[in-house]
Amino acid sequence: MNRSTVFVLAAALLLGATCSRASANELPQHYQEAVNKGLEWLAKQQFPDGHWEAQAGQPYPMAMTGLAGMAFLMEGSTLREGKYQAQLRKAVDWFLKRSQPNGLLGNPSNGL
Repeated sequence: MNRSTVFVLAAALLLGATCSRASANELPQHYQEAVNKGLEWLAKQQFPDGHWEAQAGQPYPMAMTGLAGMAFLMEGSTLREGKYQAQLRKAVDWFLKRSQPNGLLGNPSNGL
């Protein structure tokens, strides 16, 4: 993800957080369209194993996957229902494969 992508994602999360108590119908249409486009783009960027990466594959998959998952949760999707249920399920499965016995989450291939 490049800087502008991270900015758009952060803005969508902040907008969602500030409007979380309002129904989707109360959100101005032009904002809702922008959020929907952003979420669709985000869904397309997910890797087949369930994670997201930063720009040029920089080593931030844990953070990027967490942020992307939060965006889908803010939309209202869960592991059991919603438009982005499949993306959330894949992300959670990816995290579970990286959970360590001590409770930490990290990439086992690099010792984190």
